[in-house]
Amino acid sequence: MEKECDVNTYGLFIRSANQRISEYCLSYMLAELQHHAQFQHQQKQKQWKVVESKQLSTQTVIIYGTGEIGGRLAAVLKSFGVRVIGVSKSGNEKPSFDQVVSISKEKELLKEADWIISTMPLTHETKSYFDPKWMNVVENAYFINVGRGATVDENALVEAIEQKRIRKAYIDVFEHEPLTKESSWWDHSNIIITPHISAVTTPKEAVECFVETLQKVEQGELPSNLVNIERGY
Repeated sequence: MEKECDVNTYGLFIRSANQRISEYCLSYMLAELQHHAQFQHQQKQKQWKVVESKQLSTQTVIIYGTGEIGGRLAAVLKSFGVRVIGVSKSGNEKPSFDQVVSISKEKELLKEADWIISTMPLTHETKSYFDPKWMNVVENAYFINVGRGATVDENALVEAIEQKRIRKAYIDVFEHEPLTKESSWWDHSNIIITPHISAVTTPKEAVECFVETLQKVEQGELPSNLVNIERGY
């Protein structure tokens, strides 16, 4: 008899991915607040210079997307005392968020953000959402994108960095992947590029998820990983 796939496999897969994305974001936040790059530079220069770090509890983070990814990220950040504001289509309250506002109504809060993190899916409503108009409202915040690349107007982001409205951008997803060698982003000192690895799926996880989905289909059940066509994700 074939061994049945654990019915919770997909749930475990999603939780693992959400945790990985949360740790990805947290790693860069800590690196900035603890001045890792500066201390590495000072070591090369043989400089003994004290620079005071900042605690996570002093930070305000706005997370675009309050679903499973954004919710897990919010929970991780809240455990460190971070003030977390969520932005979603509905604006409905969600656990772990201090406040949730509806999309397009968050502009007045952007000036308060130390960090802005996008976990948004790509839909007709979110394509190029982070455009020049949006960038003009931001004031000296870090930007992380672990959602979808096409939600960001890439030219507008570069301009915002040059004008110091965005302090630094950590980008894991791009409209066109892989990023071409001709892209100017590779050499930009305030853009950190990672190759879509914030939630890498292991071969084992992929196989287990596939087997569970196949078993549900064969048994006439609805798979756990259905896409809502109307929503677009």
